[in-house]
Amino acid sequence: MAHWVRENPRHRTSTILLLVALTAVLAVLTALAPRQAATAEAPPDTLLAFAYTMPNHGWAPLTVYLSPFGSRDLAGTIVRYEWDLDGDGVFETDATAEQGYAQVFYSEHRVYTPALRVTNDLGQTATATTQVEVRHPASSSVDYWTLFDDTRIRPITLIFDQDDWQRMMADPTARIRVEGSAEIFGERLDHVSIGPRGNFSLIIAGEKIPWQIDTDFYIAGQEFHNLHQLLLSNNIGDTAVMGEKLIVDLLVFAGVPTSHVCFVEVSIDLTDDGQDPMYWGVYTLVERVDMKFIANRFGQESTGGALYKTNHARRGAGDLVYYGPTLASYPQPHGVPIYDLRTEDAPADYGDLIQLLWVIDGQSYESPEAWAEAVEQVFDMDGFLRWLAVETAVMSWDIYPITGNNYYLYHNPSNGIWEWLPWDQTWGGDVRQPLFSLPAGVTRLLERAPLYDNAMQVPRYRQALAAYLDLLTRVVFNEPAMRERARAYRDQLAPALARGDPAYVGEGAMYSLESFEGAWQALVTLAGQRSAFIRQTLESDPAAYLWTP
Repeated sequence: MAHWVRENPRHRTSTILLLVALTAVLAVLTALAPRQAATAEAPPDTLLAFAYTMPNHGWAPLTVYLSPFGSRDLAGTIVRYEWDLDGDGVFETDATAEQGYAQVFYSEHRVYTPALRVTNDLGQTATATTQVEVRHPASSSVDYWTLFDDTRIRPITLIFDQDDWQRMMADPTARIRVEGSAEIFGERLDHVSIGPRGNFSLIIAGEKIPWQIDTDFYIAGQEFHNLHQLLLSNNIGDTAVMGEKLIVDLLVFAGVPTSHVCFVEVSIDLTDDGQDPMYWGVYTLVERVDMKFIANRFGQESTGGALYKTNHARRGAGDLVYYGPTLASYPQPHGVPIYDLRTEDAPADYGDLIQLLWVIDGQSYESPEAWAEAVEQVFDMDGFLRWLAVETAVMSWDIYPITGNNYYLYHNPSNGIWEWLPWDQTWGGDVRQPLFSLPAGVTRLLERAPLYDNAMQVPRYRQALAAYLDLLTRVVFNEPAMRERARAYRDQLAPALARGDPAYVGEGAMYSLESFEGAWQALVTLAGQRSAFIRQTLESDPAAYLWTP
């Protein structure tokens, strides 16, 4: 027989009150704490994750900066950012306190795939990946770290007789080349070709002309530490001397394949004048873009493709407009094609380049995204955007899409992709220049620049450009970082200029040592002002660049 126990009413009332109180507390705790998803499910369309990095390739050891730029939850809040830095599937780095930004030091040479995981206030997650290629220094045929050591200035002496000197200097624009010798960093090479180079920098240079040394012109196979051409830039037009070097440093940080540069001191030794060598001042030693350059950036298997260069001063603007299916359809303002073919084994009819221009500008596409997908099949658009971020930051004016000048295009035979390679860097001055369009008042020599104009209509490209500008200004392109870097170069350059650089010292000098001091500091101030404008624009107008897939 069952026995029933009659409950005391006072006990029942206490129990009910306790249950009500516990229920209320649980409700409060639930409201305050992130709710966990009941089951594993795909992230909602409102939770967006993006991952960007600078640089995305380089030689080991390599410090890489990672960004979650554009990651957001359209219907909630991201409460956690985590990175899997080595690509092993484990999100070992919590970057929530840094709003998702992180940095990593890669010492092993391999391809890394760092991944970002974002978590919202419902416990839902979304991920994004990016890629970083770290190469072993031994994979390079050139010891760049010694030859282009930018921690010191070393000497180069050009050696020839008086007659040759007078012939070259009588009209430098004739680019007369002579046989001579060169002593480079204490090593002598005889029977090399020496002569003036350049265009605008040659015309306005006065006596301090830019030089080119070809080590193998007379002796086949003769090289200087695996380089067969040395280019010496006079930096005329840049009172601070260091302008190009600072931009190259930014390009390297961005992951753009670019030439190594360093400062050198040049002297002229006339063998038959009975005088000591003449000090010719500070120059920038610039790596040539050739097949060695290609092999050391993209691998030996990538050599043998077609390399083209644009040069507005001699050939007209490289606008990347599709004019027709044959070379005869394209402008030839000086009797030569507007694109200079630099490789002998490339198609003489420019058929490969014309095919690229057809993809960029010769077809009709349903949408900007359809254009982007087609172009990405044949062109490294990410490399172009990284370059564009740097040029946008420094307000460069002598570039595509303004003048159609100063870039190479290389058709990589290993993957069929065209690479964008920069050349000859310049600073501008309008710190309020817009980020995603050209300034209204800029003197644009090109009627159309379809690669740029079309790319700026693609939402994800605008976000990528903004993300790269964001990383630049956070890490290297800001007043403190630029001042520290410029100060180090100033400490090298000032004594070398004072030794008697003809552009800064003596009768007929174009500048003064005082103007040099003012110029490098003004360059830092300009960079700081531009960086502040970029940050203000990114923070105040996210609708101009945020992309929602």
